Amino acid sequence: MAEYAWLVEEVRKNAGNIDKNSRWIAIDRAITTMPDDFWIKPFLEAHRAEARGMLLEEYNEAEQMELFRRDGIEEGREEGRRAALLESLQRLVQLKGMELQEAMDILGIPAEEQPYYVGLCANKNQ
Repeated sequence: MAEYAWLVEEVRKNAGNIDKNSRWIAIDRAITTMPDDFWIKPFLEAHRAEARGMLLEEYNEAEQMELFRRDGIEEGREEGRRAALLESLQRLVQLKGMELQEAMDILGIPAEEQPYYVGLCANKNQ
């Protein structure tokens, strides 16, 4: 397992200097520079194409998971921002007696987002 971890780390280091379309070069370089006493080296050399395919798939999967994670964080932030704006709108309208449009203007809600909040406030009042 330590040898495989070494291989993956070496591929990551090599890939840092190479564009995404040339990751197979990073994998080949890692296999070639692998210490001779690693027992997996002969297997990887004999099955280089399969090893490359597996590592590329794993690398792409890890990259995709990172994108999903980032998207999830961004979606969470956006949901939090919208929830905070909705709460502020409701307070301005209910506690300060403002018109909804005036409250949206004060909060700086962009015109393209205003129908979303109008709809939420209308549903809340029903």
